[in-house]
Amino acid sequence: MIRRVMGIILIVFISLCSTSCSPAGKPEMISAPENKDIIIKGMWEIHKILPAPDEEIPEEEATRWLGKTAAFDGQIAVLGEDFTTDPMFKVRNVNADEYLLYQFKVDPKYIGTDNLSLQVVTVTSDNKFFAEFIRMGDDEIITNIGGAFLYFKRISYSINQALKENYLRKEAGDKAPGETEKGGQLLAGLLLGLRSEDDNESYRTIWIPFRENEVGNVYETADLFVPRKNGFWKVGVKRTGKGKDFNDEIFAYQAGKEVIGTEEPNSYPLPSRAVTILYAGNDYISTEFGIPDGEGQIKKQLQVLPVDNIENALPVTISDIAGEAGAKALHQGADKALASLDPNKYIQYLSPQEESFALIRRNGRWMMKGRLYDQEKMRFLDFNINVVPPFKLVRHDELYISWNSVKLSVPDAIDVCTSPNKNIAVVITNSSILVYPIEDKRLSGKPLRKINLKNSETVVMAEWAMGSYVDTWEKQFVKDGNYKVIGKK
Repeated sequence: MIRRVMGIILIVFISLCSTSCSPAGKPEMISAPENKDIIIKGMWEIHKILPAPDEEIPEEEATRWLGKTAAFDGQIAVLGEDFTTDPMFKVRNVNADEYLLYQFKVDPKYIGTDNLSLQVVTVTSDNKFFAEFIRMGDDEIITNIGGAFLYFKRISYSINQALKENYLRKEAGDKAPGETEKGGQLLAGLLLGLRSEDDNESYRTIWIPFRENEVGNVYETADLFVPRKNGFWKVGVKRTGKGKDFNDEIFAYQAGKEVIGTEEPNSYPLPSRAVTILYAGNDYISTEFGIPDGEGQIKKQLQVLPVDNIENALPVTISDIAGEAGAKALHQGADKALASLDPNKYIQYLSPQEESFALIRRNGRWMMKGRLYDQEKMRFLDFNINVVPPFKLVRHDELYISWNSVKLSVPDAIDVCTSPNKNIAVVITNSSILVYPIEDKRLSGKPLRKINLKNSETVVMAEWAMGSYVDTWEKQFVKDGNYKVIGKK
């Protein structure tokens, strides 16, 4: 059982499961969590602190951490002033570029390595996440605390026995199980946009408020209820026709605005028969649309569209969104994907197009992907674009608990959203939404609320309201009129 010795250390240990860290087509190599050969066994001391890019570490903060120690063996794990007993150690190899970019927004050179892969050690106890380290060599490891990288050098291959006994005594006589320090009043709300992938694809938005340590009434409405600078907008897909003879149109209009006739304001029939919304943000939506070729096959293409100009249906390019760095990352991702193919198939794909990209959801974060097409655009090859989605595209995309920690608590989890105040986690499984409080960087106790999901629902929008905005957003949600209560306080 994990206990704290003194104070509260805000530790950001962010990890990535195999689907997001492994190179394409190569499974992540994970060792069994056995302790007979602990790769980081021994005593370690902090000898260097590297701040996050464009940040400085106050002198007093650096002084507080330099010289602090960590210790690991089969009985105990210690990091600074935190410790746990009966630790388990899991080792995995990850893609260096993807792991560091998506978790810490830096490249490998920033932390001082040119390696294509990294060895990551995750420490748990009683199926609870404790810490995570990047292994730089036999005698150096790195972890991330409060956004800064702490470099440890090994000072011994064994733990001082007196130190170990001191921590074990504290474990036996420390706080009662479950006792933690409580913060102040929590106030947060989440607009969660969902897409159902049944035969008749549909969208809905769920409003989940959290006040005074409780989940309030949970509401839902049809389509995507998107917060914008000029109020709330309704975004969705309107389908006309039946069976195989149908046409989809994307619509986007200001909530509460009078709709004249049967066509929504700012609606426009895209040159497609089937449209799927992959992501909806304040100013842009990411889509996949399919064009039938008349022979029963569908050409599936990716586009990112501005909400304000849906009627024009002009896709933006990755350079428009992420500048030269985005365009460079797109071409690098395409080259890497093509290099993994049989050389005889290489020429079957066209050069990457800057407007052919999208946002997708992976392990609690928004990721960018590109798509290559063959000559007829009937076959395609997707690839990762290793660039962080810029602020103009995604306003909030921080994960305040590690994905590994979520999976340890909820093995069926497929997604998670965490509030900007770091107090609430909304975990998504294939069948339900689970709302948890966060304590000590972990899901705390049992879920406060369980909300059932439809078949094959996935997240396409996650927008948080904080403080007084919680009441404002809820009033607007209810004012729109087309809602129902799906979970009472």
